[in-house]
This record gives sequence, C-alpha cells and structure tokens, in this order.
Amino acid sequence: MIRMRPYAFGLALACAAGRCAAAAVPAAPAALSSTAASVARAKNGAAVEAAPGRVSPAPSSRTAAATGLIPAGESTLGLLGYYGTSPLRWRTSDLLWLAPSVALSWVTLHNDLPIYRTLSLGSARKTWLNHSMPTVSALGEGLTEAGLTALGTQFGSERFRRTSVTALEALSIAAVYGQVFKFAAWSNRPYENDQAHTFFDYSQHTMGMPSGHSFSAFAVAEVYGAEYGREWTYPVAALIVYSRVYNQDHWPSDVVVGSLLGITAGVAARHFAALNGTSDFGFGVSSDAIGTPEGVFHARF
Repeated sequence: MIRMRPYAFGLALACAAGRCAAAAVPAAPAALSSTAASVARAKNGAAVEAAPGRVSPAPSSRTAAATGLIPAGESTLGLLGYYGTSPLRWRTSDLLWLAPSVALSWVTLHNDLPIYRTLSLGSARKTWLNHSMPTVSALGEGLTEAGLTALGTQFGSERFRRTSVTALEALSIAAVYGQVFKFAAWSNRPYENDQAHTFFDYSQHTMGMPSGHSFSAFAVAEVYGAEYGREWTYPVAALIVYSRVYNQDHWPSDVVVGSLLGITAGVAARHFAALNGTSDFGFGVSSDAIGTPEGVFHARF
C-alpha cells in the first residue's frame, strides 16, 4: 500500500503540475505579460530562451494587435475549438510534458484504492479537516471561481483585469470539456462504491473522472500563476484537489487527470488571448437611480 501524507500529496501534485506547465508553456501571453512577446512563434519565428516562461522579444503586428478586445462570443467559441483541436498541433517536443502526464495518470489510476484509503480513511480523518475541507472544496466550485475572477475584471490594474478575463475563459473550457470527458469515462465515485474504480457503468447516477473542481482550479491557477507566480496559485489549487479526495467525492486519478487537463486549459486560454486578443466582457459596479450599488455584467458578442 502506498503511504502518503495529505500535504505530501498536495505538494507532489503541485510540483508535477508545475513541471508540466513549464514544459508546455514556453511563453506567457503577450496580452498579459511583458515577458511574453513570442507566443506567436509558430507564426513569426520568435526565439524561445532555455528558461521556461522567458522569451526573446519579437514584436509583430499580430502580437501587438492582441492587446485589443474582441467580441466575447467569438473569443469563447474560438477558444473552445482551439482547445479541442490542440492535439492536432502537438509536436515531438511535446512528449516532454505529455509522457510524464500520462505516466502520472496511469500510475495513480492503478493505485487508486490504496492511495484513496491512505488519504481519506482511517488515521487520515481529523476533526479539523472534517470541518475545513468542505469549505476548501467550495472554493473549487465553478460558480465561486467565476464570481471571484469576474470581480477581478473590475478591480485592480489593467494587467490584472486582462488576466481575470482570460481566467474566466479558461473556466469555460473546464465547464464544457469537463462534462464531455465525464460522459466519455462515466466512472463511479468513492461514495457510491469505495471498493473499486469502475468505468463505463451507465447504471451509475454520477460521473467522476475527471474532477471538475480540479479542472477549474488548475485552469485558473495556471492563468494567474503565469502572471503572478505559480508558487502562490498552485498550492491553493492542490489543496482544493486534496479536499475532493478527502471528502470522498473523487478517486485520486480523477483529480490528477482533472488537474492536468486544467493546466492545459489555462495554457490554451493564455496562448489564445495572446494570438487573438482579450475578450470584451467584464463585471462592473454602478449605482441605480437612488444610489444603491449594483453589479453590471457587460459583454460585446
């Protein structure tokens, strides 16, 4: 049986996710970061430095135009297509992140039962965790993250606003493709049957893999982490991921696969924003006729 402490599991997952993101993302979006001028390297031949996330500046009309705003509908639909067709654009060099990701998923899947029991049963159960983990898990709810990122589109600097818009679009990937993958796998959850992780059993009422909380948490963590430091955002996402196993809502492989998919969603959202511009939508606060503050959502479709 594999023995792994809760915090060790979270750190291991965060480290694996960070390495995956570093290999998969040679550049942060030009629309979001000053170090990201070469996101369009496939189009303009920009040179990438050895250090992950650092690039040699290569100004182009394409990346310069990407600082503008584009219709929200066009951007979101385009991004969903961009993410769905991303395997068609993989190259041999992508094995640097794809192979470890597949290996991590495979190893976790084949050790789901012992890892699950170690992390969520027996001595792993603590009173303070029983009280705190449901709250942590709630942070990974798509609506919670959408609300927080929507607030980010209104407050803070222009850089933070654009980052928040891109994070919202990454959440759209998690919402759509998370359900697609769930239907494709149709796996059970531990609270239904904690003796085995089964797939393609359509008599089950819920679908586990991938974990939607993990998908959305790491999608947002990757977008904000690329701008402000993954050492801050990834541990928070990893804690949410751990809570899903501790609360007995998901198998370990559910959250690992969901986390890796979430990272690729964040990567795709940043690349797409750099190449095409930031969506023209956001959240504002205004006052009505009698001065009462009210939230206002605006978008150009």
